[in-house]
Amino acid sequence: TFDTGTSFTIDKQYYGSLGDIISVSENASAATITNKGTIAQQGQANIITLKSGSTTDAIINSGTMTAAGNNLLTLKANATLGILKNSGTMSTTSTNLVDLSDGGNNSIDKIELSSGSTTSARTNIINAQSSATIGTITADNATINGSINLAGTSSITNRISLSNTSALTGNISLTNNSRIQGGIVL
Repeated sequence: TFDTGTSFTIDKQYYGSLGDIISVSENASAATITNKGTIAQQGQANIITLKSGSTTDAIINSGTMTAAGNNLLTLKANATLGILKNSGTMSTTSTNLVDLSDGGNNSIDKIELSSGSTTSARTNIINAQSSATIGTITADNATINGSINLAGTSSITNRISLSNTSALTGNISLTNNSRIQGGIVL
């Protein structure tokens, strides 16, 4: 847990590189990763990486998480996440906020963007390739800036729901056999 009032910043590295700020090891299990403070990554690593075969119950952000050099969250092959919940600010100025393109068979059960939250990405809010699955995406009075890209056989299995003046600015791209089941509810 990064608590309220805490700040953690990784400056850009000009030689060598530091690893991800938070990493769940291959085939490991983690409970809840919580940020109530400020986490800033200005280098080339991710803020959070869930490695191959790992399982994480939840990632909860009520503070600020900003990635300037790479993805904010990456799920490797066969990694699973129960819920990604944002009630603060999550952003990346470089690539994807959430990347599920490394190896396939990775999944997130639910993405919940709560009232007053801001979620933004230079490229995609979600980049899912190969055979990634996301259960439900819900936004309640939330601001979302960036696109959703699903490719291969990736899917959102139980709808995208935007309610109470939530705004999504960006595109939704479905290629190959990707799909959104349950539709988009506005």
